[in-house]
Amino acid sequence: MGIIPHNDVGCAIISGEGYKPPGPNGPIVYMDANPDLDIILNRIENAGGKIIKPKKAVSEDHEFMATFLDSEGNRMALHSLK
Repeated sequence: MGIIPHNDVGCAIISGEGYKPPGPNGPIVYMDANPDLDIILNRIENAGGKIIKPKKAVSEDHEFMATFLDSEGNRMALHSLK
């Protein structure tokens, strides 16, 4: 994993066994979904995507994440503080 900082936001690059781009086994792009990732999750299936892992807490600091397939079958992820 590599973290690339940029002002208030950044990105991470992760590689390892099971990551085969593109498609459902490819790299996962984590996108900022603040203020609440439910806003975006509620739009995914109507846009042709599929939720793979619903919203779940990832830390005691109340951070949340979810993963989905976009309309082209690429695995993506969302992260928000609530």
